[in-house]
Amino acid sequence: MRVIRNVLVVALATWSVPAFADQTADTDKAISEIRAFIEKDDVDAAIARGEKAVAAEPDSSQAWLWLGRAYGRKGQKASIFSQLGLARKCKAAFEKSAALDPKNVDARVDLVSYYLQAPGLVGGSKEKAKEQAAEILKLDAVRGHIVLGSVLAAEKDLAGAEAELKKAVEAEPNGFRGANALGGFYINQKRWADARALWQKRLESGDPADAMPHYQLARIALFSDSDLEKGVEQMKAYLAVPPLPERPTWADAHWRLGLLYEKLGRKDDARVEFREALKLNAGHAQAQKDLKRIGG
Repeated sequence: MRVIRNVLVVALATWSVPAFADQTADTDKAISEIRAFIEKDDVDAAIARGEKAVAAEPDSSQAWLWLGRAYGRKGQKASIFSQLGLARKCKAAFEKSAALDPKNVDARVDLVSYYLQAPGLVGGSKEKAKEQAAEILKLDAVRGHIVLGSVLAAEKDLAGAEAELKKAVEAEPNGFRGANALGGFYINQKRWADARALWQKRLESGDPADAMPHYQLARIALFSDSDLEKGVEQMKAYLAVPPLPERPTWADAHWRLGLLYEKLGRKDDARVEFREALKLNAGHAQAQKDLKRIGG
């Protein structure tokens, strides 16, 4: 049953809120409200708002997508008995979203996550995941290769997964999506040298205005528990440049900087960074948890 809980988390890993040409102002407002409720962890309010939104605009792909995400978030903390029903609602909402707008890549990506992780009892299917991945590839080559990589990784074909992620990088040489996915793959495999090499190359040849390589090099230091002092300097470098859209927030950066300081035994500095993260985002759950943990 725990797998169902994991499934409802996976689909929420990466969110975006694209502006669709046919999206009404009411739908736009509803999505913003649903997202705000979810971020405040008021999932019942998010579900209520989502259900109201799809009742008002039943043909809105985006409204159904965000209702599915609200169901998913509720499932994270639901009882075992409630997880089955929430999983089915989550799946149905994602499928409805994709059916209403076959070009809604976010809906298809969330479906792949669901199909890969869910047991057959609630509609999990690696074959359906592959079908969605193939459709995503037609719509967005970068995301398509990333999703295909996730499907192959789920099948334990790590060489195939790496090859797909490298294709994602090649499809968008100056973008960050493919590099981010490939770097994450290396981190998950504890291939620290490969992860560092990837982001060091990006740092030397990429856009100076994009500080993402600094952030990722700091994360590698944190996860590998090595070069921690360099990790601190990398995270400070990230905080020296305003983040571009879809990059980690400064609140996240301060939180991770705090974790680096903690590993170095500098708990006072860690507390300062956790508090700074909370100044920027009072609802930052991890910063709250870690500050409390170290006696902040």
